[in-house]
Amino acid sequence: MNNDARHDDTAAPNESVVDTEQLTRLLDHPAVRARVADVLREEFATQGTAVKLRRRLGPLLASVSSALLMLFPFFIPSLQDQWNRWQSHRVIQRHVATIHWMTTPRS
Repeated sequence: MNNDARHDDTAAPNESVVDTEQLTRLLDHPAVRARVADVLREEFATQGTAVKLRRRLGPLLASVSSALLMLFPFFIPSLQDQWNRWQSHRVIQRHVATIHWMTTPRS
């Protein structure tokens, strides 16, 4: 399909129509060229920051996840043990209260 024939709104939304002659004329204008350069500079600066951040955080996240994987086998059983002790304490307290109620003289 010819690009010159597609200047109406029948083009699909994902398709872009580029008129190279008009683009060349626009880029010859110094203000347009300066604005395009500014936009590209900002875009590359933003991408560079994101890449640097990922490169710096990647090893840190790998180290933290490795440390957590080493600690979990010790930490999870400890939590389960504490939970079991707390449940046992509740059961014992309930039995003590029942025995105390049964042995208390009533008037």
